[in-house]
Amino acid sequence: MRATWLWFLAALGLFCAPARLDGGPGSPVRLDVPEAVGWEPEGPFLLRLTVYNASGHRLVLAQPRPEAVQVKVFRLSDGTPACRTPGASRTTAEGWDARYVLASQGLHLSVDLRPYCRHLGEGLYRYELVYVANPAASSEAVFTGTLGPRSGRIAIGAGLSSDDAALAAALAEPASGRPPAPSPQPTPGAGTASASPPAQSAESVKACMDRELAARGLNAYGDPQGTTYPDGPPADEGGRVLYVAGRNPEIRAACHIQGF
Repeated sequence: MRATWLWFLAALGLFCAPARLDGGPGSPVRLDVPEAVGWEPEGPFLLRLTVYNASGHRLVLAQPRPEAVQVKVFRLSDGTPACRTPGASRTTAEGWDARYVLASQGLHLSVDLRPYCRHLGEGLYRYELVYVANPAASSEAVFTGTLGPRSGRIAIGAGLSSDDAALAAALAEPASGRPPAPSPQPTPGAGTASASPPAQSAESVKACMDRELAARGLNAYGDPQGTTYPDGPPADEGGRVLYVAGRNPEIRAACHIQGF
């Protein structure tokens, strides 16, 4: 019994000590961000993140707030900076912002970059996001630390926020933003084994993805069955394909989902 308590106190010290974690799959507290996002030219420029408890134990986390997040946006063509939000603030949250988060659950936040990136034109970009997990007043057990940077890609264009197929096609274009050169046509009588697979409709991609999810015993968002989302689903139906594809490379490959 004494050994169990010592292990618990050691683990608690690990989670409560300020630390820098990459926020990736191996982190006890994970930072999930979209690998691909589409924005309309007129905005909003929303990024949705999840601070996810991957420790296997219940943790106390402060409710994420926009001021605890910094996002930097770069042009995909040459990597030059395009815009950025203010630096992530290190503050003490109010006591009521502390949340008990069960294993395999998380806290969600959407950040609108439009006020800081309103000059961005149509095209392709890359972003880097850093999140600071702050302490909360009257609670010493809150996990604190810096998660990230985590990155993904952005395509800005009409209809890209609601059409998975159009977003995937836009992200599959060269970084310059120019359409890809047409594939050479096969000569008569030549074999077609190396020809590119035909384009898929959005409906066929979703159907394939749902079959793969069911075969793996996962829910509609690629998480274990029974996973709950207290703050709502992690993606709406329009963005579900890219959300699942970004987190499940096997499904992405099996269904030939482009744009990654």
